[in-house]
Amino acid sequence: MKGLDRYFTFGFKEEWLSIFFKYSGEDDFWNTDGDSKVPNKKKDAFLNFTKDAQLVAYDKTVDGDKYTKNRPTELVSILQRFGSKSPITWGIILCNLVYTTEMNWFVKNVPFQEQITPDRLKFLLEPVMENDTKGLGKRNISSALKTILVTTPLGADLGLGECDYSERGENITLNHFYRKTWENPEPLVILYSLYKFAEACKDYYQFTLSRLLDHDIESDGVSPTQIFGLDRESMEKILNGLAINYPDFISVSFNLDLDNITLRNDKTAADVLNLL
Repeated sequence: MKGLDRYFTFGFKEEWLSIFFKYSGEDDFWNTDGDSKVPNKKKDAFLNFTKDAQLVAYDKTVDGDKYTKNRPTELVSILQRFGSKSPITWGIILCNLVYTTEMNWFVKNVPFQEQITPDRLKFLLEPVMENDTKGLGKRNISSALKTILVTTPLGADLGLGECDYSERGENITLNHFYRKTWENPEPLVILYSLYKFAEACKDYYQFTLSRLLDHDIESDGVSPTQIFGLDRESMEKILNGLAINYPDFISVSFNLDLDNITLRNDKTAADVLNLL
């Protein structure tokens, strides 16, 4: 579980992404410390976030420091159009984050519809942080996730964690949170997550809905049902709609005992982004 503590105690905030988009992810964001909102170690945490979200890619040929050598990807220009508050923006970002250590652990280990206190979260982390005898790593992760769930749409809007909390200035006190279903899932975000799933499973372009709903199978790919808490009925509606609207990307069959999903093997997750 190396790299589980990705965002220190700071996490990341929607406000920081808004400033990042204002500068199109270019040098001025890093050189101004995000308009002085993202200084010092916060900037390091946000750099990790932009890497994990695939908003930047390191280019050693570019002049600059460890921040400005990370150049904005095409995804920045795509998501800028929707803005930092859009569920589409954060849905795509989450589909990328779940393939990095911290958020992958979260979606696979934090249950839905159960009250999770900070102490319970630290308890859940015990099996993967046995060497964290002083508890500093678990404290960092709990603090970072608190900020992420409260200050970004990932929490209440996308269902990663509906929070009971209080605020005093910039200090957030989290009492508990619970994961819930994304109530209004964006179909193209689900299609993107399906292609990410297929690519992570080494080009596994044909599978069943039953497979996506079985979260006990060890897999490099992360199912959209596990990310967003979607049940069979919701997925069938989304998948049927996608098959009608984007037949060049996906076909489905829900007849009798068959529930086949077929993605086009000449398409990629990056191609789905061009549909947004």
